[in-house]
Amino acid sequence: MNELPVKTSNFIKQGKFYIQITCSNEGALELINESIDELKTEKVNFVKEKIKRDIKNACIYFIFIVF
Repeated sequence: MNELPVKTSNFIKQGKFYIQITCSNEGALELINESIDELKTEKVNFVKEKIKRDIKNACIYFIFIVF
């Protein structure tokens, strides 16, 4: 959100996020949707990395228990 030409108010009320925009509504919605798509992709990558790290830690722990 910080790279978008959108000013946010950091005000959340009843699950709604209010945004002051400096461009057209369509443009802002398009930029927000792109950002949400990027966040979804980053979430998938984060989960994969977390699983990979947890498997590595589990293997190290298993080796430690065996010895």
